[in-house]
Amino acid sequence: MKRTLLIAIAFVFFTISQNSYSQVYLEEENEEGITHSIGNYLQARSYDHYYNWQEKYCRNIKYDDKGKPTMFYQTQMMENQHVNYLKYTYDYTETGRTRQVTYFKTSGSKWEYQYKFAYTYNLNDELETYTQMNWENDEWVNKVRYIYSAQDIILKDTRITQVYEDDKWINYKLNVSNFNEKGDLILTEVHIWQNDTWNIYSKDIYAYDPFRNLIEHRSEVFTGDKWDVIWKMKREYDDKGVLQTTVVDGFYEGSLVPQNKYLYEFNDNGNLASYTIQEFYDNDWLNKTRYNYDYNELGIKTVSIKSLWYGTKWQEATKSCYKYNGGNRITEFIIYSWNLERWQNFKKFTYEYTTNNTAPVNDNPLFSIICSPNPCTDHINVTVTGLESNNAKVSLLEMSGNLISEVPMKLNENGAATTLETFGIAAGIYIVRIDTGNEVFTKKVSVVK
Repeated sequence: MKRTLLIAIAFVFFTISQNSYSQVYLEEENEEGITHSIGNYLQARSYDHYYNWQEKYCRNIKYDDKGKPTMFYQTQMMENQHVNYLKYTYDYTETGRTRQVTYFKTSGSKWEYQYKFAYTYNLNDELETYTQMNWENDEWVNKVRYIYSAQDIILKDTRITQVYEDDKWINYKLNVSNFNEKGDLILTEVHIWQNDTWNIYSKDIYAYDPFRNLIEHRSEVFTGDKWDVIWKMKREYDDKGVLQTTVVDGFYEGSLVPQNKYLYEFNDNGNLASYTIQEFYDNDWLNKTRYNYDYNELGIKTVSIKSLWYGTKWQEATKSCYKYNGGNRITEFIIYSWNLERWQNFKKFTYEYTTNNTAPVNDNPLFSIICSPNPCTDHINVTVTGLESNNAKVSLLEMSGNLISEVPMKLNENGAATTLETFGIAAGIYIVRIDTGNEVFTKKVSVVK
């Protein structure tokens, strides 16, 4: 059963100058396990409630006068004081493109290198390579490299993945994305380098209705002589193009079987009022989880309630309440849990601001992040619909927040896809993060070996 986890991530630097600001994200995990983050903040703090509110951590970004991040910094609360934990530093080209991101972690009282991500560009300022390096034995060691071409990066068409072994780069994987004449993603393919040639391994196929709404997405793997469908998602809309249901089928004991159904309801203003998750069990759809939302007069979410189905009735489980200032920006966010027949404090996040940018909470029923296969072994395909960004980044992180890898991604509302490599990491639970520059979304994935 998926948990609803609400997290506020705060970005604070040692000292915040008048010429810098920090961006902090309020995160909420929805019924599909996708965490949505949005908002520009000076400072936000996270608290857990035991017998009283206790502060947990602070995460911060310092920006330059052009609004680009120069440092990410996180402290953990230990023995009633903030202790250094991790940081990232950012370097840019003269044209403002990311040149390098370096990750540090504390060891005792000093910062130590962990990872580095380096980017190169062609004469047209288009991405050519992206390389991950690890700090080992007091030097940077090449690990993984991604190669793009000028035309391909515009269309998000192909990407070659190479690994560094025996002092040379070796081909590992080729990702190919195909679009129709309207720019909609219709096919992605994964090819593996074997016997000095590319061999197709898997593909994802997308279908749309005449209004360009995504109606089907399926994943297939090539088993030597035929294609096997291992996952499928179908959506249905009413005659006005409003999403009504999503049905997901998964691979189980050699065949594709129904797994989950999502039922959506909207209020008169077009805001998502509720959606219900059902599980397929014993040849029938059974209620599992339901989410209900309330909004203020501006259409900004003020209350979110998660309920669980117990046999014959819904039982409330958690409630999230949001408060906003006059600029429609969130100032307080409290999570309550239902216990002993009453709502009890669970988590709290508070926010302060330096800019007047609004940060409404937005629910987009057409938005989805699909990570497949999940669980995965050596790679995971990330497909995003319902978002637009020319400079998005897709990252793989440990549950602690440690950055493992990061790749650029161009998003369009009708779909985009990329691949994250997991062949060199230990089995466990990880986080896939999509950062559009204005919003951040995350989803949990499982790696098995």
